[in-house]
Amino acid sequence: MKSKLSIGKKLTSAFLGVAAITLVLGVYAVLNLRTIGSHSQTLVVETLPQWSLASSLEGKIREIGYSMVAYSFNHERSWWEKAAGVLAALKAQVQEEDSLTASATTGSASFSAALQTYEATIHRSLEVTEGLLSARTNAETAGRQFAQSMTAYVESQRAAMIKQIDARGTEAVSGTTTNLASSGELKIRQDRINAGVAIANAGQAIENRLWRAEATKDAAAIDGIQVQITTLRQQMQDLITVTRQETNRQQLKSPLPAMNQYAGALESLAVARQDSAKVAQSRLAAYNSIRDLAVNTAATARASADRDGKKTDLLV
Repeated sequence: MKSKLSIGKKLTSAFLGVAAITLVLGVYAVLNLRTIGSHSQTLVVETLPQWSLASSLEGKIREIGYSMVAYSFNHERSWWEKAAGVLAALKAQVQEEDSLTASATTGSASFSAALQTYEATIHRSLEVTEGLLSARTNAETAGRQFAQSMTAYVESQRAAMIKQIDARGTEAVSGTTTNLASSGELKIRQDRINAGVAIANAGQAIENRLWRAEATKDAAAIDGIQVQITTLRQQMQDLITVTRQETNRQQLKSPLPAMNQYAGALESLAVARQDSAKVAQSRLAAYNSIRDLAVNTAATARASADRDGKKTDLLV
């Protein structure tokens, strides 16, 4: 009887032991499931969306940067408009997912603030480039007007010289002489023609240098053109001073407004080119800041996702 009771007690103890182990395993499993659920919740609700958002923002930022680089080189407004369109989509995405953006960039500079700074440089780039293009157009127009005026002066002097030469032929036949057909007067006329051609060539050289400077974005070369303009002004004044006929003097004075406009346009162009360089530096700094913020956020979110994923794997 004692042996049978001992066996019964042993069986009972065994069953209780199994039950206890099962209970412990059950509790452990429940706790693990809760932990897995917590990590999975973090992955689904926070980490993966942050990673996806940061990657999406980074892509848009890089696309904006590419378009702005193209715009800074070719000055075609379509590139700026393309950048502005992506920027608007970027802002809408940030506003729509404001809380997620804020949590994704915790411990870093505000993404919205960085975006505002970058946006300001993009709009400033448009303003500066529009001013630069306007100054360039004004310079081109003034240069063309100046060249036309000087060409008209030279042609009129050549026509007058032909009349003087014809007059000498007539005088040789008739035996009469006039001072206007003398060798001295012909030499003076030729000197005026040479001076007009030299001034026209100087104006053309300035225009050529201007476009080379613009093609290479050489602000220093544009500054050097101002010196050439000063020299050109002096050449014009010297020619006007020695010109005797009022008609010719008035004709020489007609290019002066175009020359003054040319000088003003070149000065505006030099300032615009300097402003453009400064804005480009500011835009690059703002771009690097917001891009790095997105890249770092994506890297942090990815590391968190990997970490949570590994914890889940270990628990499973």
